Amino acid sequence: MSAAVVAHPSFRHAWLELRQLVREAVALGATFRISGADIVIDTPESFPMRLRDRLQTYQESGWLWPDLGGERHDADALAFAAKLARLRGLGHFLRSRLNKNKGLD
Repeated sequence: MSAAVVAHPSFRHAWLELRQLVREAVALGATFRISGADIVIDTPESFPMRLRDRLQTYQESGWLWPDLGGERHDADALAFAAKLARLRGLGHFLRSRLNKNKGLD
């Protein structure tokens, strides 16, 4: 996470500010959604610019991703990718064994 966001005495203060900003943003009509590897923030037209800018800073630094559950989604995708990699490796192994048995290797 970027040091640019942490203009606080501690990580805890930064995290508490982020939680407060998200609560305030939702109360003012903002929505947050995960889109690929990003958090998309949709805000109403009348949304305060100061709040929008501060949320954007947290978004760009990567703080919003884990706070809004992105890491949980990453874990599922990474586990699936690892499974595919194992299956691919098994496929290569089986093909090489078949080719060896057929005298093609």
